[in-house]
Amino acid sequence: MTTSRAVCVFFCLLTLSCERSPAPPASPSATGPVATVNASAGEGSPIDASWARAIESQEDAELAGLAAREGARKLASSLGDAKRDATARRALVFAHDVDEAFVVISERIAKASALEADLDLLLQLTHRPQRFGERLDPEGDARVLTVLEEVAVNAPEPRARGKAQTLLTRLHERGLAR
Repeated sequence: MTTSRAVCVFFCLLTLSCERSPAPPASPSATGPVATVNASAGEGSPIDASWARAIESQEDAELAGLAAREGARKLASSLGDAKRDATARRALVFAHDVDEAFVVISERIAKASALEADLDLLLQLTHRPQRFGERLDPEGDARVLTVLEEVAVNAPEPRARGKAQTLLTRLHERGLAR
């Protein structure tokens, strides 16, 4: 199979996996992985079918589809949710708009709830290509840089300080400035 044919097949499969079909409501008699995840989600935080498929399979195609549907900011907002955190972290690397997640992740870094994990995620996301064009949120960019400067100076762990300093360098290279 030629490379161009393989790419075409991949995008066709990705398009098919992104199509939405109305999900039937979960009922006590429903079976299968989607019903299992929906039933375990509880009343307070329903999980739709796309999240359920990604959580259950953890396959790259499902994660990429979830990233395309949700977007980076929405995925980053799911960090810290017990049911969605691990899947959101894995799906974020497939998002085409990763820069949109920087503000949300930096707010989590400021709270230091999962400092090392959030710094690692942000480091991973800075390897992704950025969108072409002008930065759209200069105030958000300034907040991200302020948080990372604070961590680079005041974090209790030297590893966290070093990661924050590396992130500052990478983000300046991406065009984040005050």
